[in-house]
Amino acid sequence: MSGIVEQTYQDRSLEVLKFVFPKGGFGDDQSEMERRAIYDRLTQECGDSRIIRHARKLIDAPGHYDLFEFYPPSIHQALQTGRSSPEDLQMLERLHALYPASGGITLHYALLLAHAGKIPEAKKVAARGVATGFDEFSRSECKKLLDQIGEADNKAAVAGGA
Repeated sequence: MSGIVEQTYQDRSLEVLKFVFPKGGFGDDQSEMERRAIYDRLTQECGDSRIIRHARKLIDAPGHYDLFEFYPPSIHQALQTGRSSPEDLQMLERLHALYPASGGITLHYALLLAHAGKIPEAKKVAARGVATGFDEFSRSECKKLLDQIGEADNKAAVAGGA
């Protein structure tokens, strides 16, 4: 019986997460406040609860999972190639603002900023991910990126001063 209850809960929670993380990243304006309220509750009030544990990575990095279709193809391509358009960066900036605890979004935004040569901004965003990422995995990935950016920055400074 508990298996049926657990499966029903997981199915329903996926539907809630699909509402919170709409296809293409943005839902209709009328439901934005409701999506935001649910997101805030999931990442703050319920964040450490047993109920949320199974969905923690989904909430943290919705762009990693095809079931949401959260990122448009241009973002996936930019993440693969390291080349993004100003529109891609604007979209990730907006998603990061809407979903500040989702460390996967933060990581992707910082990564594309770094590839675009916007190093000070990339450092700031990555540091925010280290501090506020919802799941430990994204916090550690943001830390790795922050360290890599710092190392590259230091090498460039040494090479420039030589």
